Amino acid sequence: MMEHMSFEVKENIPLSGYSVFKIGGPARYFAIVHNEEDLLDVLCRAKEKNLPVFILGAGSNILASDKGFPGLVVKMDLQGLYAAEGGKLTAESGVSMARAVSESVKAGRTGFEWAIGVPGTIGGSVRGNAGCFGEEMKDVVSRVAVLDRFSLLKSVLTNGDCRFGYRDSLFKHNPNFVILSAILELAKGDALESQKKILEYSAHVIPEASQSELFTDGMLVAGDAGGLLVNSGVTLRGVDMAIASGAAAAKATKNAFEKNDFSKKSLSYYEELLKNDFVLQDRETFKKAPEFLQNERLYTMYPEFMCRLFHRIALVNGPKKRVFDELLEETKGKRTQMFLDMLRALRAV
Repeated sequence: MMEHMSFEVKENIPLSGYSVFKIGGPARYFAIVHNEEDLLDVLCRAKEKNLPVFILGAGSNILASDKGFPGLVVKMDLQGLYAAEGGKLTAESGVSMARAVSESVKAGRTGFEWAIGVPGTIGGSVRGNAGCFGEEMKDVVSRVAVLDRFSLLKSVLTNGDCRFGYRDSLFKHNPNFVILSAILELAKGDALESQKKILEYSAHVIPEASQSELFTDGMLVAGDAGGLLVNSGVTLRGVDMAIASGAAAAKATKNAFEKNDFSKKSLSYYEELLKNDFVLQDRETFKKAPEFLQNERLYTMYPEFMCRLFHRIALVNGPKKRVFDELLEETKGKRTQMFLDMLRALRAV
């Protein structure tokens, strides 16, 4: 147990609450740090107690074990973000990529619009050299401030020092480095043109978070993917579903574009539009359909039953057959199960 901290260190906190995929057992200790002083403090205590440490960002690119983590999980919530002269943008590690994009546009800078399609934080994106649409973090990162969690010394690395590769960097191979902030060097641009690029990029994005959410900071799941997601795997209206979710996404994106706000709160307008259309209404109406369609008898017993019944009726052999009699004969011993399946079908639709 860690005591006398300037912030709260909690015990046995489920990591599922801090992962996009909503899985993960408990962390023995868990702390959220908001500045470098808090981070240094908690790392000192962990070092004294010889605890293993895991640094967590937005949780958009991790799978946490159901067994949890036996040491200290530190969630980075450093939110400093400011523009400086010369096209430089300094962002601390906990800043979301979408927020950094928005700030770069406000500062009249270009070259970072593509990052609207990257989930997660600046820290995680630098570590993994995140990228999309042919661009990567290595193209914009000038300097990275880091803290060595063993020596507890702070240093500043150049772009070359970071040894960026495809979805790779020095930080993946040296977990002792904790990323504090990054300086992005961006070209002078036009805010209107940048907003157009963001709108175009947003229309093509299917985020890593799509397994659990329709929208998050800077991203929407729309079209076919949105249709499948909101309909829980049962697309009853096919193309109509894709068109409706796509139209709602376009309207929500246009609204965000006009406000220059692509935050999760702003993009929640998308869900509001879907609730007023048949999209989410269908999900509620047919929410039991997936469970019903998992009934293996639909694909084994019932096709065989129908084939045997028609065979009995169509077979020319002796006196004329009464359909009802043949139906009773063929369903003997199965009627209770068939009645229950019929009730499930009615509940499903």
